[in-house]
Amino acid sequence: MITRPLLVLFLYCLSVPAARADRFLLATFNNAEQQLRVLRSADASSFNGLGDGIVYSPPPGSNLRDPSLLYHQGRYYVCHTAGDFGAAGYFSIIVSDNLRDWTHVTDVSMSGIPGIRRTWAPEWFRDNDGTVHVLVSATADADMSNKHIIYELHALDANDLSAWSAPVPVTGSAFGWTGNEGRRVGAYDPFVIKRGPTYFMFFFNQYTDYIELASAASLTGPYMRVGTNNWQGIGPYKEGPCIVYLGGARWRMFFADQIYSFLSYTDSTDNWQTWSPSVPVSIPGAPANFTINHGTLIMPPGGLDLDQQLTKDNSNALQLSFRTTAGDHYQVLASTNLHSWEPIDMLSATNPGILSYPLGKAVLDKCFWRIERLVP
Repeated sequence: MITRPLLVLFLYCLSVPAARADRFLLATFNNAEQQLRVLRSADASSFNGLGDGIVYSPPPGSNLRDPSLLYHQGRYYVCHTAGDFGAAGYFSIIVSDNLRDWTHVTDVSMSGIPGIRRTWAPEWFRDNDGTVHVLVSATADADMSNKHIIYELHALDANDLSAWSAPVPVTGSAFGWTGNEGRRVGAYDPFVIKRGPTYFMFFFNQYTDYIELASAASLTGPYMRVGTNNWQGIGPYKEGPCIVYLGGARWRMFFADQIYSFLSYTDSTDNWQTWSPSVPVSIPGAPANFTINHGTLIMPPGGLDLDQQLTKDNSNALQLSFRTTAGDHYQVLASTNLHSWEPIDMLSATNPGILSYPLGKAVLDKCFWRIERLVP
């Protein structure tokens, strides 16, 4: 079972780019600063770039928390919690061409929610059809950590993500409460992965204090519980999950410690059944007691290290060669403008090694190609 692409590699005409050192990008923040930092990594465990400092500060009177990073049509977008600990009827979107200079795009209103007090942790999700969504939580309760409901919004302008739909509540028994629990209830920090026709949502359950997992046939639900309580073995008071596929059946989940505000990760190689002991994210050279909090990790274009090259076969025809991981699936796409992409072929790797794909005339006419490793 395979689904939407996770990792992307671009090739331009006959030029092959060198492998990137910053194979992974992490948008994050520090509790004391509440401003955007973008860190880089070659292995999704040790991060650098701290010396580059803060790359974006929100307007006076506001803060930036829980940044979610998206690469969309050649630009980088971040949606984030705004206001003082989310005390706003909106979340904000900013954009950059180079990860250093950021411009405010819009504040996305959540005012359709009666009595809204807090808007927390917006997270990007791109569906198989290319539509861009945000999953975000909001509450009208006086207790900022109580009765959060997850909502879905989607972009009405796919070009610059400046116009958005009204929020629609995400439903399901995975999030429900009766009113008789006698303690905080609700859900926030949603992170969605689509596998085949099924949507899987990792989220923080405010009643159990664990990161839990639910599934649904529709993005807006109804969601049924799949993993509950301490199903991952990482313990309570962990939040802000971000899940990435690293290839070779390895999944990595990043999460923030609710008490100490620091990122850690855990791995699964058996389809989310068991997870490794958690490991703190490493930031070499960071000052003592410096912490990074809830954020999102992505692999930017060119980050997929496949030892790619263009060669010629015995008939002097061009072919694209790249290194594969056993069991992974790849898609070849072509383009004339780097914005619209035409699927050319689907490839599977039974064994690890070098796979060669002939570039026919129809593909060569496109001038741009890209390889995507697909999420299993």
